[in-house]
Amino acid sequence: FVHKRVLDAGHKVTGATIHLVTKAVEGGPILLQKSSPVFQNDSIDSLKERVQKLEGEAFIEIINNWSNNE
Repeated sequence: FVHKRVLDAGHKVTGATIHLVTKAVEGGPILLQKSSPVFQNDSIDSLKERVQKLEGEAFIEIINNWSNNE
């Protein structure tokens, strides 16, 4: 749904944000953000695939940083 909204709105950039969990949906402090361009020929599926890859990279980066600070 979010990827369709990005395409419908004509956004040039999208991405993934990792928050700390709080009672508010996506209301916690931002730990990390990663961005990706939105291409003219993107479909919902191609955009979703690229953003999900960013999410995976972001989670790995957060976990690595967290474990290195312990």
